Amino acid sequence: MTGPGTRWELPGGHQALEIDGSTRDTLRVCVIRPNWPFPQAPQLVSRALCKRMPSRYLRETIEDMEEARW
Repeated sequence: MTGPGTRWELPGGHQALEIDGSTRDTLRVCVIRPNWPFPQAPQLVSRALCKRMPSRYLRETIEDMEEARW
């Protein structure tokens, strides 16, 4: 299961952090801006179009993760 703080790769290749307010079908994320200390404003994205990224804090690898459609 995912929740706030989970990193996602969006359809355009951008990385984003999940925040409160996501649903089963929709993610509420803030896009991470390279070389900028703050993420962009929250936006809603279809969960089916996104790919979950591994957590560096949990020392996950791609092989540890399940498919992104929970």
